[in-house]
Amino acid sequence: MRTFKDGQTIFIEPWRAKPFPIVKDLIVDRSAFDRIIEAGGFIIVNTGASPDANAIPVPKQNADEAFDAAASIGCGACVAVCKSASAMLFVGVKITQLAKLP
Repeated sequence: MRTFKDGQTIFIEPWRAKPFPIVKDLIVDRSAFDRIIEAGGFIIVNTGASPDANAIPVPKQNADEAFDAAASIGCGACVAVCKSASAMLFVGVKITQLAKLP
């Protein structure tokens, strides 16, 4: 938006990727992302009792990078602009976010 001049017309459209069906106006259904996260897999490993989440210190840089990754995947623009509507960009950033946390 910074490169537009006063008086120029800006067209705002919903994503045109099939994984994001239009619900209403500029609202799209992002549940495809939820299904990708749910399909991430589940394993069972005997590691003992889980520690309290607040007892595990997370370095500030890791927390900041994980937060940035989480904010990046919120909109889905990476999938919408991809010519093949690939979700690999989303999956890659989600893995990056989870890898930064204990």
